[in-house]
Amino acid sequence: MVQRGRPFSDFDSARGQEVNIQSIAVDPAYQKQGVAAELMQALEEALPLKWNEEPLVVTAEVMPGNKASGKLFLKCSFAQVATKEDFYGPGAHAECFEKPLPFAPKPA
Repeated sequence: MVQRGRPFSDFDSARGQEVNIQSIAVDPAYQKQGVAAELMQALEEALPLKWNEEPLVVTAEVMPGNKASGKLFLKCSFAQVATKEDFYGPGAHAECFEKPLPFAPKPA
């Protein structure tokens, strides 16, 4: 599920609009074949380019033990930007990833 929402204000409240990836899954029969990276690429291509000065930032939170998801986001050019303490509950932190997408200049 992809959710449009609030600015990712914990890190930079002036960044513009955010799309947060809540979940991504691939059937086990198709894992380790690049399907998740293809899904991520399709997501980026489906997002509208902004025609103004507001960039679009794609974000995700990952449980530290979820090495496969962290590796996927890094492979897809996301940066690991922070850790949110207790995000999933007491003692269950989240690794935060983000990727700003380019925006097109406003047509003349």
